[in-house]
Amino acid sequence: MKNKLYLFLILLAAATAQAQEPVVVSAWKEVFKGPVSPDKRDQWLADLKSWRERQRTQIKYNDILYANPKLQWVKHTFIDVQMMAHDRYFYDPVTRKYTVTKYLNDLKKRYGGIDAVLIWPTYPNIGVDNRNQYDLTANMPGGKAAVKQMIKDFKANGVRVFFPIMIWDHGTQRIKQTMPEALVKEMKDLGADGLNGDTMSGVSDDFYGFAKSENYPLAFQPELSLKDLKMIEWNTLSWGYFWGYEHDPGISIYKWFEPKHQVNITNRWATNKTDDLQYAFLTV
Repeated sequence: MKNKLYLFLILLAAATAQAQEPVVVSAWKEVFKGPVSPDKRDQWLADLKSWRERQRTQIKYNDILYANPKLQWVKHTFIDVQMMAHDRYFYDPVTRKYTVTKYLNDLKKRYGGIDAVLIWPTYPNIGVDNRNQYDLTANMPGGKAAVKQMIKDFKANGVRVFFPIMIWDHGTQRIKQTMPEALVKEMKDLGADGLNGDTMSGVSDDFYGFAKSENYPLAFQPELSLKDLKMIEWNTLSWGYFWGYEHDPGISIYKWFEPKHQVNITNRWATNKTDDLQYAFLTV
């Protein structure tokens, strides 16, 4: 019996020694490097599977949010654009009306259409006076009623609507509520679908907590890479940002960890999107 146990421990130690941590690449450490050669592919895949199992066990990962029927649309949100609220295809200052159909038709003609839109009402006005991010959304043309209808128009065309979290908005008019509480309630009132965490390394769990308490499932999508893998539980989308594309593509760490997580490749300053499109198909 002792000999069998001894042999088992030797084999276990040998297997552990052979397993290697996957190599992480990209500026924000969101990509695993691909196999160095075809003959290393099997060991590379085995290491990835071992890593995923260890990490899920270690953090006691729970994927319950990805099973929520009200968030199934996340898995089909492939084209997600960020736009300014003063876009002339989006709003007509002469008629003072939102022109959602005109905006979407233009994008369909040029790019084939979109699945979600991130509306940015804060830039470039925030900081000019003491209005905060809530004020600037409330001050959008037509007030709350018009904004609600505009969101309905997007959703009637199969397009989901996000607004930003200005986590650094501290020098403007103060509010009584915390930022997570105020933004979640605002999104619920407007009928929006998600929040994008500007400059955030993962949207923090207090936002998720308030969405849960309001019984209003919101999709959270941070700008920067997550602080830890546990945040994948409620950050159902992320930006594939500053990846620094290699000739031999790797795979998205977040997508590998949770296949139902949606990664939207983002390279806002690039004028040539070839690498972005190829990586979007091959890595996520």
